[in-house]
Amino acid sequence: MRILSLFLLLAGFAGCDSDSMPAPAARKYIPTDIDPDSAEFRYGRWGDRYEDIIYRESKAGNQPVAESKDSLAYIDEENKHTAFYYFTNSRLTHAKRTHRVWAEQVWAVYYWERMRDKLIQYHYGTPVSLDYYKWRDDEALNTYVFRESEYGYAVANGLLVCVAQWETERETISLMMDGKDGKIRLTEKHTAK
Repeated sequence: MRILSLFLLLAGFAGCDSDSMPAPAARKYIPTDIDPDSAEFRYGRWGDRYEDIIYRESKAGNQPVAESKDSLAYIDEENKHTAFYYFTNSRLTHAKRTHRVWAEQVWAVYYWERMRDKLIQYHYGTPVSLDYYKWRDDEALNTYVFRESEYGYAVANGLLVCVAQWETERETISLMMDGKDGKIRLTEKHTAK
């Protein structure tokens, strides 16, 4: 009986050419939800599709302020930063948060240290590198070495960069504060491995 069924099935296809075969139906992609605790960056995990991020951000009430085929940007008013998602072949590969540039140079390094300590305590543990302060040159170092209250001024003028970096099984994270022309920028960057 099985042999007969197999023979009839094969005989049925033998008379069909590729032009008479129906094309397979295109399957529409349906974005997925994730547990917020499993997100690696805001509402995304490495390898997520572009559509997943738009769906999840939209579900959270966020609309992109800028988008292209390779990136999405969202402003987070509550936490005062802009979040960027970057895609390669429509898959999430890296992301960053850029905190608003501010002119309050006195508190800049304190704010960076607070963010670094929060990432150490609640998220990633001890950074890979403990060399947090990168001076542009020896002259800048010698000028400010005993004047920590002026480190923010040094950052704002491009003389000092504050950096911390972590490694996890799935990503590399860096927290960097730099500056130029009296303005300071704080960036938290995540890159998938």
